Amino acid sequence: MPSIKQQHITTLDCIVTAVLEVYGEPTLVNGDAEIANGDDHKPKVSDTINITGKRENCEGAKAALEEMVPITKEVSIPFDYHRFIIGKKGDGIRQLMTTHDVNIAIPPADQQSDTVTVVGTATCVDGAVAALMEKVKELDSEQEDKKLRSFTVELSVDPKYHPKIIGRKGTIITKIRTDYDVNIQFPDRSSETHDKIIIQGYEDKAEGAKAAIEKLVSDLEKQIEITVKIDSRVHSRLIGGEGKTIRKIMEDFKVDIRFPRKKSPTHNLIVIQGLEEDCYECKDHLLNLEEEYLQDAMEQEHMKQYMKPPSRKEPSQSTPAAGFYVRDAPWNKAPDPTNTTDFPSIGASKSLPSKPPPSWGPKR
Repeated sequence: MPSIKQQHITTLDCIVTAVLEVYGEPTLVNGDAEIANGDDHKPKVSDTINITGKRENCEGAKAALEEMVPITKEVSIPFDYHRFIIGKKGDGIRQLMTTHDVNIAIPPADQQSDTVTVVGTATCVDGAVAALMEKVKELDSEQEDKKLRSFTVELSVDPKYHPKIIGRKGTIITKIRTDYDVNIQFPDRSSETHDKIIIQGYEDKAEGAKAAIEKLVSDLEKQIEITVKIDSRVHSRLIGGEGKTIRKIMEDFKVDIRFPRKKSPTHNLIVIQGLEEDCYECKDHLLNLEEEYLQDAMEQEHMKQYMKPPSRKEPSQSTPAAGFYVRDAPWNKAPDPTNTTDFPSIGASKSLPSKPPPSWGPKR
């Protein structure tokens, strides 16, 4: 008598009996058994689940079991999008599988296939497929946006104006890039197209950036250069600490100021470049500053004569003072040892009448 193993599952108040082994035959996993006698439509005993109970309960149990049966869906996703779906180190695809409780199979890269397979319960598969389609929609939008941003326009500008367009530390060109959200590339000096500037971005933005650069070039072409003679002794004060003073002047008058080298034969000449009106206004301002600074310098040099002590090593140029002279002073004539008045202990022992002491100064 063949043995029959049964498993009973209670759900919805009915008994579900799954036949695991019948007539001594081994239990087969779905899809593993080969089709016998060419009949692929006849269900096998090992694939049969019996449900016992009330009709309405049995129908509910059947529906619940059918929802638990894994299904397979194939989704067509462009091969170029696969790497974005997989994500960095597979994080993207793992998150999808974990969130929707499904298995997603991406074809190998060498096959370059667009078919992605999703396996799981019907509800989970539908959710995963919807998430994949949403990701594809986002990628399509990004690709379209990338295509729109790839619009390119070229602009021919004399290379001598390139540094002016770039600005100090790139401030001018950075502002244009930020304002119009474009990428601007300048050619290498050794390039054959050394006058070509390439602008890339949305079409309207690129055209706006082109117009802004053309306006800059037009203003540069209208600029002139003038020279002004400024005493080199005040150049350092005009420049200021770390160049702050001269930068402020250039910003206020919208000009460019260049100073000569110290050992240059034209070391007193400063070059001002800008629009004609701005240049002459800046020139007047610099001349006023020069006059003020030179006056300060002269006052400081004048005060140093009184504040600086004379050096001990330098010989004095002034003649020594004659001093006070006393005429007929006893120290101005040679001593007379025979004079008993000056030397009373020398000579005769007799006391002689003393002479009155000589008077100093002019006689009356």
